[in-house]
Amino acid sequence: MASPFLLFFHPGSTKLFTLDDPDVSESIVSAAFEAGINFFEVSDHVHQRRSEREFGRIFKKKGWRRRDFVVCTKIYWSREEKGGLSRKEIIESVRESLQNLQLDYIDLVIINKYDPNCPMEGESYMAAASFIINKNIC
Repeated sequence: MASPFLLFFHPGSTKLFTLDDPDVSESIVSAAFEAGINFFEVSDHVHQRRSEREFGRIFKKKGWRRRDFVVCTKIYWSREEKGGLSRKEIIESVRESLQNLQLDYIDLVIINKYDPNCPMEGESYMAAASFIINKNIC
């Protein structure tokens, strides 16, 4: 089970995974994990979720026990479709992250930015969150 004390790792995922040599990125992530870092924030909206895919590859290759690390990713409203942070977009974004990360669940999903095109009553956000949790998607 993950330690109650979380050691945070956010190496500027965008920069880490734009290196030409994926082995260097893997070495950095592995060294962090072996040093006791167990919280990985892997969002990357700039490079089409490259960091999620790379972390997923590393997690799978290393065979780390899932309960030994915590994964956080973010949802952004500036996706390709203009649906913003609608219920549909939130659910699709989480499903895409799970596929990229090659994981069964994500520990923490952050809605990173206010969507001026989505009503702020919160109903859409809460409906999406409830759906994701009840369907064991996250």
